[in-house]
Amino acid sequence: MLGLEAVFSQNYVPYTKQEYALYLLLKIIPQGNQLVSRLPLNISLVIDNSGSMYGDDHRIYMALEAATQVMRMLGQEDIISVISFADNAQVVLPPTAGSDQLNISRAINSILQMPSGGTCLPMAMQTAAAQLKPYISQWRTNRVLILTDGNTIDEEWCPYLAGIEAANGISFSTFGLGEDWNENLLRAVSDTSGGNWYYIPTPGDINKIFQEELGLLLTTAYNNLRLELKFFQNDTVKEIKIVSPELKDIQYQPGADIRLKEFSLGSVQKDRPLYLLLTLSLVSREPGRYNIALAKLLYDLPGQPQQQVGPQALVVGYVTDPALIYPNGEVLRWVDDAQVDNLVRKATQLAASGDTRKATQLFENARNISDKRGDRKKTQLIIDALDELGVTGQVSRKTQLHTLNQSRKTNIFLDNN
Repeated sequence: MLGLEAVFSQNYVPYTKQEYALYLLLKIIPQGNQLVSRLPLNISLVIDNSGSMYGDDHRIYMALEAATQVMRMLGQEDIISVISFADNAQVVLPPTAGSDQLNISRAINSILQMPSGGTCLPMAMQTAAAQLKPYISQWRTNRVLILTDGNTIDEEWCPYLAGIEAANGISFSTFGLGEDWNENLLRAVSDTSGGNWYYIPTPGDINKIFQEELGLLLTTAYNNLRLELKFFQNDTVKEIKIVSPELKDIQYQPGADIRLKEFSLGSVQKDRPLYLLLTLSLVSREPGRYNIALAKLLYDLPGQPQQQVGPQALVVGYVTDPALIYPNGEVLRWVDDAQVDNLVRKATQLAASGDTRKATQLFENARNISDKRGDRKKTQLIIDALDELGVTGQVSRKTQLHTLNQSRKTNIFLDNN
């Protein structure tokens, strides 16, 4: 089962004639985990076989070795297919039981015999999705895992395809290896579809990152999670983000009913809470207590579709005395984390475009917030970016990726090791 807890960024809202911005933290917490079974997997492993994968660091060989080892985590109930792609996409393993390790290993290693060349990610995405579709089920986690080390042709198609397949129940997790891939593109593909994105600094890190993703997939129990907010007046949601276990943008398409907001949240692990941060814009109200909306969670469990939590009333008090208003420190800490990530992303883009002055200003703002939060690792990476900007007028690609990767990481307890 899932629990739902709502916390506002302050206890009261001041009476005003204008709209008022208020943050809402929604905690989605798994309960009774020992009674919940994990979802079987329906996955397609997609490995870049372009010419850049055959460099001096032997990345293609380390990628294939890591994939072979990590796929041993699969069981009889899981289904896997394997795709090799460069200019074209080749199915080297059609959908196969996860327990058939001999054929899985042979297929992965056969990628070395596949044609190499350039990089066409849209074709790989379409080919992988086609392998999943015969076995798509609400009782499975349906995901494509893409490892690539470079930019792709026709990249504008990738987020579009991710959105199309997300509507079919397929998500994409992306793995960027080295420094020559487009982090904005891979992040857009994963965020649009409800998957994850990863930065893999060196080929030696592939195994660890693959294990992290498979570990999450193998503990996923709650599927097709949706949040419904039914407002009673013209209040609205300006922005919604996942803030834990890590920062992730949530795509939102308005429906016909302007007071009913529906958000697709993907899947949830049976042992890991999901925290959402919403920026609300509230209409003016007279002093008093108001039920501004009803919050409801819908999700599927293996063999138990359409489970529901709520509806839960979201109550806000309006007051005329500012002395009665005080902030909620827990919510504001998550706001700070989201702001740091936004600032780092914008600063990185500005630095790449040559706007050193503005990039420096945003990096400094991010550093100050991160330092206040006590996140030493994130703060140091931002300082490294500032140092490079000051000396060379630009931020190295390596520092960009390390800083972007760290800025989206959050947790209830900071890990600065």
